[in-house]
Amino acid sequence: MTRSLPALLFILILGGGVVFAFFNAANSDPADTAKQFLHFVQNNDHRAALMQFGDNSCHCAPKGGYVAYLRYDTANDPSLAFLFGQKFDIGQATVKKLPYNGEKYMMPWDKPEDTVVFLPITFPDRASQPYFLPLDMGFGLDMTEADLKAFDNAPQKDWERAFTLRLRPRLTADVIEKQPLPHHEQQSEEERKLAESLLPADLLKYQHPGEAGSIKLASGQTAPATQFASEVPRLKSVLLGFKVVRAGVWHRWLIHKLGVAQPVIIVGDKEIKLSDNDAHEF
Repeated sequence: MTRSLPALLFILILGGGVVFAFFNAANSDPADTAKQFLHFVQNNDHRAALMQFGDNSCHCAPKGGYVAYLRYDTANDPSLAFLFGQKFDIGQATVKKLPYNGEKYMMPWDKPEDTVVFLPITFPDRASQPYFLPLDMGFGLDMTEADLKAFDNAPQKDWERAFTLRLRPRLTADVIEKQPLPHHEQQSEEERKLAESLLPADLLKYQHPGEAGSIKLASGQTAPATQFASEVPRLKSVLLGFKVVRAGVWHRWLIHKLGVAQPVIIVGDKEIKLSDNDAHEF
């Protein structure tokens, strides 16, 4: 009997550890995953941020891979490229449980779970507020001073068009990624030509975001966008929505999709709500 005590004690400890781990996993908060992701973004840690993505059904990434959410050059909207390495405050999370997605499972603890996590973020001061560029400027095209003034007077017009690709941490020519995408995530020449053939001619120039375009002056000369920084609207706050999922309670929560909503911008000394709608990406 005495000899069996160590083995019994080991079994009890192991069993207790399993129960404790199961309890912790079952009660883990998907909001923590979204917050951790944003902390990686703030620290400019692309690799760690990318590791927070995943799925609980087909185990496949969206077209272009999850990296499409993190880089301007993928031309994916929504994108959080404008947030990397920037200063922002994260507000109170709201978590909404989604209905069971129908994915087959065997044991009760393997049942997939889907949630949506909403996190409001604000930028604490003017210097940290991203620029909201006019469409042409955001795609590297030049525009006139009159065009910029017209945009300042009505920034709500077509604001959703490539919205997050037009948000920039700065106006200097060092924002768009210079490093190529991994080979398996690059668009082939055939895919590129097919995409171009399907687009109307007037939309071809809006395929890929570019460094902030210049401003054509009345004198006929051009000036860099940096000289007009005070006239470009800034983003004050935005609501981020994350679809956070897991493949049962033994698995960690992962981000599968993201969206943005309720952006508030500053134009001069005026605050403008571009939309009051909830994130609809999910």
